[in-house]
This record gives sequence, structure tokens and C-alpha cells, in this order.
Amino acid sequence: MILQNVVLTVLYDTGTILSLNESLVEKNAQPFDNTIMDKLTSISSGAIVINDQDDSITTSYFMNSGDNSILLVDLGKILENEGLLTGESISGMLTPETGIKAQFDVTAPAVFSS
Repeated sequence: MILQNVVLTVLYDTGTILSLNESLVEKNAQPFDNTIMDKLTSISSGAIVINDQDDSITTSYFMNSGDNSILLVDLGKILENEGLLTGESISGMLTPETGIKAQFDVTAPAVFSS
């Protein structure tokens, strides 16, 4: 699976399609490392490489069997506010070039202010 060809769609009031910002694909970074998060935009995503024995993700953005990564998005920039408010929901879909689509639904719990 080539990360550049994966379509990440976020649905909240309207749909937003995010593209991979190749400069924001880093190996062994921290999920909330501000150097990555600050560079995300309302139409871009980044990735943190967790397991990539042959460096295929960081060199060619290609995921082999056994590779793992975390896709990063900034909901505050997508929603143009501070993020999801308590009880609000957002959904989306991850569509690879080949293979099975993955759908996600997230609801902000009552213990969060946003």
C-alpha cells in the first residue's frame, strides 16, 4: 500500500479529503510532537512510522506486510476551531488504493472540554 495513494476522508458538517504531506512522515517521532502537529493543515495528514524494518515507508511511502504507522490529523484545523466539543462526533474513512476500506467514528467524551 502506498501512503501517497491512500485517501483519508473526514466527515463533519462537510467532507474533507486529506492528502499526505510527505515532509511530515517521520520515524520514531512522538505522536504529539509539536514539530509535526504544527505543520499539519486542514487538507494534509502526516505519519509516524512505528515499525518499518526496510525503511520503505520513509523512503518511498510504501507499506509492506508488518509495517505499522500512525496517521496524524489536526482536527482543530479541519474544523476551524479548537476541535470537537463534548459529545460531538466526527467520522471518516481510510480508503487504500487496493484492499479494504476502514471507517472510523469518534465522539468526544464528556470529560474533555474540547
